[in-house]
Amino acid sequence: MSVERNTRVRATQIKSIFPVDLDSTNVLATAMDGYVPTYDEATGKFTWAEQTGGGIQSIIKDADNDTSVDVEKTSDIDKIYFKTAGQEQLVLEDGALLPITNDDISLGNTNYKFKELYLMPSALYLGTTNITENIFNRNEINIVLNAFRIAINGSLSRLSMVDGVVDEFEDETGIDQTTGQSENYLYESTDDYYEPSREYGGIDTDTKLMLHCNGTNDSTTFTDSSDTGHTVTAYGDAKLKTTTKKWGTASGYFDGTGDFLKTPSHSDWENFFDSNTSDRTIDFWFKHSTGSFGNEDIFTVDQDGSNFYRMYYQSGFRIDVVSGGSNILAIPASASTQISDTDWHHFAYIKVGNDYGIYIDGDQKSHLIGDNDTMTLTSAPLRIGIYVNESSNPYNGYIDEFRIQYGNPFEASPNVGDTDTITVPTGEYSGVTGVDNMTLISTDDNAEATPSSGRIVLFEEDVDSLTLNTDIKGYISRDGGVTWAQVTLADEGDYENGKRILTGTVDLTQTGIGTATGNPMRFKVETLNEKDMKLHGASLLWD
Repeated sequence: MSVERNTRVRATQIKSIFPVDLDSTNVLATAMDGYVPTYDEATGKFTWAEQTGGGIQSIIKDADNDTSVDVEKTSDIDKIYFKTAGQEQLVLEDGALLPITNDDISLGNTNYKFKELYLMPSALYLGTTNITENIFNRNEINIVLNAFRIAINGSLSRLSMVDGVVDEFEDETGIDQTTGQSENYLYESTDDYYEPSREYGGIDTDTKLMLHCNGTNDSTTFTDSSDTGHTVTAYGDAKLKTTTKKWGTASGYFDGTGDFLKTPSHSDWENFFDSNTSDRTIDFWFKHSTGSFGNEDIFTVDQDGSNFYRMYYQSGFRIDVVSGGSNILAIPASASTQISDTDWHHFAYIKVGNDYGIYIDGDQKSHLIGDNDTMTLTSAPLRIGIYVNESSNPYNGYIDEFRIQYGNPFEASPNVGDTDTITVPTGEYSGVTGVDNMTLISTDDNAEATPSSGRIVLFEEDVDSLTLNTDIKGYISRDGGVTWAQVTLADEGDYENGKRILTGTVDLTQTGIGTATGNPMRFKVETLNEKDMKLHGASLLWD
């Protein structure tokens, strides 16, 4: 429908669309007050051609059912009707949609005239601000949803729009990662979403090998509980013993006659010494069977006889890193690393950058500053309890909770004076023990003028059941994050199975909400009460 406006009609009164069930078969196709109708099947357009001197006044009625309509009088109720073959439908009555039984059809306000009626397949589309406010909101959300999907399909990091932006988290460029802004979040780059960070009990994505050594007595099954799940094979008479263990149901037992564990080559240990700036940790519990160590290897990783690293006992615990036949790093034995009892002890070998330390029962015992100590191995299996030739220096005793970890989980600071200490574990390592409360803040998007209102749209997936505005909250700022206005989030339904659209608007002119030069717009999402979720995308709109 095209509408002419005169000086007393505001264009903003026609803002959106509203469906009415009409089609070309039931619209009354007769002349009305000087208008002759024609219908074009190809274009779906119904046209009343205006005749000289003709008017539309007689089909516009007010409350008195007369043709003398004064739109300036508040007592008037101006109406628009279209007569159909079966019944009459009131399309507009001062912004209200109501069914009526009247012989006429009208067009809202005497200052409107209509000439064309466009027919979609079984639907006519009309609209005004009042009757379509909810539909306008839905259309806006659908536009954002389509932009979100376009960004996904096009692998776009962010998609700018007029007075808004959509971010499907293709990368992290749209999130402020500076200190004191976004906190306690994890970015999943494979599926492009953010989630709260986790609290771990010693096993996380940086755990490369985790042997709890749990199971039934004399079992030869050693299970890796890291994410990789390496295959571990027992050789000789290596097995589990339930009668002697530090934690859990059992420990690994090696009788000193050639028992060992072996797992195939993998970058998780081949790259252990690949950098002078990386942090690495190997720790475990051990209990010697006799309390009298000989030359005994605890673990080795070797490519061949000229390229390997090993941790072994020879008059005390030692570390050797050999590359090209030369020992490029060696932490020598000392009296402080000697053990002469059959108690359980915690051992940790910790690399922090190019500082290396050996810790026994939480106390630093040795230190070395590395220099030319980088090495990357290939085709290098890991052995526990034997030398690289699989016959020399067998270990005689028990091992429990053997872990290879990238990073510095003990927050160690090995130093020349051997004065550092770490906290000894008090139980078995475990995976996720809790979920942090996340704060996610976007980077600036500048508005052309100072906005008076804002809308946030979140594409969210529950992991835990979330209560809106309690477990998850949304905020908008128009001064770069100095002040924030909280949005009341509402669930608009799923856009995919299990993934929903959360949205809400907020008045940005309220007391306490500041402004800034350039009108830097930001959104903020908070999770509370240690609830888990996945945020697949977000949009910020303003007006």
